[in-house]
Amino acid sequence: MMLTERNDYWNGFTIATAAIPVRNCSREGVVGDTCMGILKISRDGATVADWHLPEFAERWRTEDDARRAAFEFGVGEIDSGCFVKDSLIISHTG
Repeated sequence: MMLTERNDYWNGFTIATAAIPVRNCSREGVVGDTCMGILKISRDGATVADWHLPEFAERWRTEDDARRAAFEFGVGEIDSGCFVKDSLIISHTG
């Protein structure tokens, strides 16, 4: 399966978002397939975060909803300053 990334920009960072279709086979009360949002945040060519959203059990009805949630999460992380310390990029990828 090929994922289509969408790149957006925020305060000098690139936020690449994608949505993964998820088939709901075992979750009670959930009807139909949903999507899970993932994101990659980079700056000056260096990846500083590559995550699925922390609400792993949270799934969205459409790809656009999942991408929007991923982008908004990325903006919040960037605005919190967690990737910049004394003008150096901090990696949260391991």
